[in-house]
Amino acid sequence: MNLSAMHWLTPVALLLWAALAQAQATPAASAPTATRASASPLGYQSAIQAYKPFVEAPVISWRAANDTTAQVGGWRTYAKEARQPDEPGKDASGKQEVAHPTPDNRTGGRP
Repeated sequence: MNLSAMHWLTPVALLLWAALAQAQATPAASAPTATRASASPLGYQSAIQAYKPFVEAPVISWRAANDTTAQVGGWRTYAKEARQPDEPGKDASGKQEVAHPTPDNRTGGRP
């Protein structure tokens, strides 16, 4: 087939394809009023209906805050909590670790 025939044959083929695609449309699709009558009415629910605005925490005196820290055990207690190992098998985000096999460790466990 030569190039000049391709120039006029391509648009003709596209128009024919579009006409056939339109001819295959079902009559039920052109009359949606029958299906709307039996369908339930749509309802609207606001996405921000349950929004709770920010409420600032009450400010306490620095002496009361220091007393509370002393009752808990002071800064050393907080440091001990930070040093505690996380639950085995969990990363810092709390997600379960997945073991992947490596070339020298085919079982997938940690070396």
